[in-house]
Amino acid sequence: MDKDKLFIAKEFFNARIDQIGDWCVGDIRRCSRFKKDGTYEQGGALVGAFILWVCALDYLGGLLTNSHNDSRFRIISFLEKYINKARKDSKRYNAQEILDLRDGLVHSYCPNFLLVNSFDRKFHLARTGERVFLVLEEVIEDMENAFKQFKNDLLSDDKMILTAFDYYKKYPPVGPIKIEFTK
Repeated sequence: MDKDKLFIAKEFFNARIDQIGDWCVGDIRRCSRFKKDGTYEQGGALVGAFILWVCALDYLGGLLTNSHNDSRFRIISFLEKYINKARKDSKRYNAQEILDLRDGLVHSYCPNFLLVNSFDRKFHLARTGERVFLVLEEVIEDMENAFKQFKNDLLSDDKMILTAFDYYKKYPPVGPIKIEFTK
């Protein structure tokens, strides 16, 4: 194991992991205008919040696996290792359904789910015919709990932090960049 690379990766993630968490979970809250007190401001983008959620699953799954060409593998890995374990009840997200949600939202803006907010939370992951309810408040809570565990694991596992560092270097999240023009 390259000790210099490990040192740099640890320093990097110790300084940046909360920023990555805010990007992954905070943007979902901001998009939906869901406040920490459990209320909403008018004008939130419900579908946009779910699009950001599946994108965050994909990105965090990349940090977990360093898989470059398989978004399905990244999403399933993070979903199974962290999201489903974050649930406080026995309900679990079905990986294939979440992949279908992702594909429907990203490629055709058609979720094939009942996406709701300010709804009775007991309906989260419940079926009605061919469709499944996803209650945004539950999705956000699951994501926050999963990210906390992911962060703890990342900062305490040398192999995991190196895997995440390799992925981050190749796929840094959106952020400010310096552009220089040459003649």
